[in-house]
Amino acid sequence: MQQIKGLLYFMTVESKRSLAIFWIILVSTIMLSLMIAYFLGSNNDVKLVFMISIPTYIHCAIYAFVSVKQTIPFSIKMGASRKNIFISMGVFLITLVLIQNIFINLFYEILRFTVQALDISSFQLIHPAQLLGNSFSERLITDFAIMLCLLAVMYVLSLLFYNYGLIGGGSFGAAIVIILVFAVAKGWMAQWVAFISKSMNINFFYWMMLISLAVYVTAWALVRKINIKRIA
Repeated sequence: MQQIKGLLYFMTVESKRSLAIFWIILVSTIMLSLMIAYFLGSNNDVKLVFMISIPTYIHCAIYAFVSVKQTIPFSIKMGASRKNIFISMGVFLITLVLIQNIFINLFYEILRFTVQALDISSFQLIHPAQLLGNSFSERLITDFAIMLCLLAVMYVLSLLFYNYGLIGGGSFGAAIVIILVFAVAKGWMAQWVAFISKSMNINFFYWMMLISLAVYVTAWALVRKINIKRIA
C-alpha cells in the first residue's frame, strides 16, 4: 500500500506542470475567442463554434500514451512491482479523467452562462451530449466515457510500442487503420454511425465505460512482460 501511495504521489507531481500548461492555453484561447465574438456583436455572417471537450479528449489520449515511457521505467528502477505499477496507473489515470471531466464541464457551464448573459450570438458551444439532451449529468457521463475510452486504447497501444518496438506497435496500429478504411469503403462505418445516431441513449456511454475498463485490464498482460533490460 505504501508503494502505491508513493507511485501516486510521483505521478501527481509529474502531471502538475503539463496540466497547468494545458489549462492555461485552453482557457486563454477560449476567453480570447469569447472577447472576439463579443466585439463582433450579432454579426450573423461570422460564427465561432467550439466543442471545448475535444482538447481534453486529446490531452487524456496523449497523456496515457506518453505516461508509459515516462512513468513505468522510472518506477521499476525505483523497485516498484509491476502489479503496483498497474494498479497505481489505473487509479491515477481514471482520477485524471474524472478531474478533467469535472473541470471542463464546469468551464462549459460558466461559458454558457456568460454567453447567455452577454447575448453573444456569434459564439456557439456544441457538445456530444446534445445527441441525448445536453443536461449537465449527460455531459459528465458522455465526456467521462469518451476520455476513458481514448485513454485505455492509447495506453495499451503505447505498451505495445514499448514492449514490441515500432514493428509490433506499428503493425497493430496499421491493422486498426486497415480495418477502419475497409469498413468505410464497404459502407459499414456509415451504417454503424447512422444506427448509433438513431438509437443513441445514455446506456451507450455506460457500455463504453465498461469496455474501456476491460481494455485497460488487458494491459496487465503487457505490463507484466516489460523487460527490465529494455529499461536499463
